[in-house]
Amino acid sequence: MICVQMTLPPTACRRNPRLFDGRYISLTRWNDGTLRPNLKPMRVDRFFSVDDYALAVCNELCMALEGLVER
Repeated sequence: MICVQMTLPPTACRRNPRLFDGRYISLTRWNDGTLRPNLKPMRVDRFFSVDDYALAVCNELCMALEGLVER
């Protein structure tokens, strides 16, 4: 008789699942149910603009939260 043990891959039961993974932020849900936005490292070069970066982060956060939070 052959016995095969199947296990779930580590990503199947993540402790804090990532709900959104964008260019500037990621959004995870913690064990207590709270949503936590995480900023990714900034890419600063000669074309970097603080205003453009802030607007892009804001837009991504709005996209991530759309449908997850009741109005």
